[in-house]
Amino acid sequence: MLNNINSLCISAPSSGSGKTIITAGLILSLRERGYSVSGAKVGPDYIDKTFLSLAANKEIYNLDSWAMSERTMDSIINSCLSDSNFFILEGVMGLFDGSITNEGSTASLVQKYKVPVVLVVDASGQGQSIGALCQGFINYNKNISIVGIILNRVASLRHEKIITDELDRLSIKVLGSIPKSNKIKLQDRHLGLIPAQENDNSQSSIREAADLIEKNINLEDLIRLTKVNMSAPKMNSFFSPNLGQHISIAKDEAFCFVYEHMLKQWKIENREISFFSPLSDEPPSNNADGIFLPGGYPELFSEKLSNNHIFKKGMEDADSRDKAIYGECGGYMVLGKSIINKMGEEHNMLNMLNLVTSFKDPKLHLGYRRVQLISDFALGIKNNYHRGHEFHYSNIVVEEGSPLFSVCNNDNLKTENIGLISKNVMGSFVHLIDKES
Repeated sequence: MLNNINSLCISAPSSGSGKTIITAGLILSLRERGYSVSGAKVGPDYIDKTFLSLAANKEIYNLDSWAMSERTMDSIINSCLSDSNFFILEGVMGLFDGSITNEGSTASLVQKYKVPVVLVVDASGQGQSIGALCQGFINYNKNISIVGIILNRVASLRHEKIITDELDRLSIKVLGSIPKSNKIKLQDRHLGLIPAQENDNSQSSIREAADLIEKNINLEDLIRLTKVNMSAPKMNSFFSPNLGQHISIAKDEAFCFVYEHMLKQWKIENREISFFSPLSDEPPSNNADGIFLPGGYPELFSEKLSNNHIFKKGMEDADSRDKAIYGECGGYMVLGKSIINKMGEEHNMLNMLNLVTSFKDPKLHLGYRRVQLISDFALGIKNNYHRGHEFHYSNIVVEEGSPLFSVCNNDNLKTENIGLISKNVMGSFVHLIDKES
């Protein structure tokens, strides 16, 4: 059992309530009070955690009760607890939203690890009705402890009084109220928020959020209510593909979606990791055994990538030497023949897989995926199952060749083949999160 740990989850009734900026502001505020803060984002989202990482000045993990094994989640929790005295989770969507079986929801994680919840409620356009909403959430699952409410986007002192009087009448703890402020509004685009490293106002927004929290939230009460005994077995068990001893990873604005637990496992295995920027026309390391092109936004930079000949030549050289090359989502698109951008312009890519994708008429492809390997390769042995997530707006125009995965439903029935594999090159639109034991 680990004592003297503060732990909380910032959740909400729905997406768009302001969880991310409030969590980031809270992390910064706690750090400035002398706490060492670690954190995680519930669910498969890559982008929200970039703001938490900026606030915490350390890497932030993902935790996912649908896509991850219990062993992997325990490993991540233990890693976080051993590195801090305050652990903060940011929830996904609404508190109880997840798969049909409730896996993947914030509720499933906080119940399992007994993490207290602070509910962020968007007060816009509501008065006393917030009382009914909060009371419903508090009573919905008695195995979850909602220790307090933070009201967000409060319009005025009178608006605040109407709501807090009602919540006081219902004996619901209000930790404070954040007034409406355009200074903490984060910019977004088609996959959600613009990642913190690309967002010019990220640092100032987090600073403003921390200042608002200091002025308007009772942090002493929050700290007192979140003192818990929390533990997770000490182990190191994370998923990572075997791409060789030296792995060269594309990293820039076009390739920015990498799960921290994957990097953690490569480090545990004493693999050498190097990074290169295709957007800066850099090639992968000449000494690399394997190359990873993660997801990101290549559809926004397709013309530039098409003309970056040093990058393309470096990839061709690696392919000619049979280096393991793996691409996920955006990386998969770049391994293909071409990308058609939103204007309908087609730009040549690496032509390592018979794949053409288009962003001209974007359509949302979103959801968890349970996949089975069709052949042996760096990801594992044929017929092994993995779990992952798909989230993109690009469409497949051409996808021909040997498929990488078969997608399986909950009854283990194959529904379709996805992805491609050609000798040493492979990829799909699925972001792999964990393998099934």
